Amino acid sequence: MVKERCTGETHLGYSNWPEKQPPLQVRSERSVKEPIDHEVEIKIKVDLSMRDYLAKNQALREKLEIARAALTQQQPEFEEERAKANQRENMHK
Repeated sequence: MVKERCTGETHLGYSNWPEKQPPLQVRSERSVKEPIDHEVEIKIKVDLSMRDYLAKNQALREKLEIARAALTQQQPEFEEERAKANQRENMHK
């Protein structure tokens, strides 16, 4: 039981608190180098993720440039078709 410092009273809310806690995990012994190894592992994963991101970003940029080039190439044809449609519409009025 835990007693209140000031009053010395016991709070019932604390009486079953230890039973509600999950059991402590048993951790294996670690070498002194493990935290450093873990940091290096994280850095390597970040570097690989960044490399993957940059490669995907570059591929998307290349696709975007291809799409823009196709759009630029098709734009005069589209304008010509639009002009013809407008002429036909004006003739029927």
